[in-house]
Amino acid sequence: MAKAKRPNTSNEESNGPDLSKSALRKKRSSVEDDRRAEEGRKVSSVLAMDPGKVNFAWVYWLNGVREHGWVTPIKDVNNDAEFLNCIVELLTKFRPDYVVLERFMVRNRGQSIHAESINQMIGRICALSRTHHGVDTIQLTASQWKTWWLKQKKQNWEDVYSELDSVHQRDAAGIAHYTNEVWVPAHCVR
Repeated sequence: MAKAKRPNTSNEESNGPDLSKSALRKKRSSVEDDRRAEEGRKVSSVLAMDPGKVNFAWVYWLNGVREHGWVTPIKDVNNDAEFLNCIVELLTKFRPDYVVLERFMVRNRGQSIHAESINQMIGRICALSRTHHGVDTIQLTASQWKTWWLKQKKQNWEDVYSELDSVHQRDAAGIAHYTNEVWVPAHCVR
């Protein structure tokens, strides 16, 4: 599994406080966590994934993006060992409260060739998460979380998470953020 390396952007020792986007986001996340604590809401750890036939991005979220990277997608549904090993490694390393996946939906005829392999990957993740790690899996449609972002946050998640490597990792971060802000409070007993 390839992991994205994060450059050290902290300049606190040499030039004062760290004003990077990442540092400001962590500060904002801690304020949001304090607000949730006052409301009696739990801050959940989330392993969010944006699955694709070519690009399969993941983000580990705990009070903001902690780590992000890529999973090698299944090229042949009969040869999935590398993919399964990557997923088990992520689940074991992070032990998330939730695994959240964006559902794959065919939007045009050309995408239909991807549907089987992507849905095979989603199914394998759901099975591994639940049976081997006891973690619930949530599947969201793209419109479900993206509509909320644009209406409630009044900004684009791609701008908020611009330091991530690609649109797919930014989508995974948006999914994780939505899960903590909306899905978990609406579906979990306090």
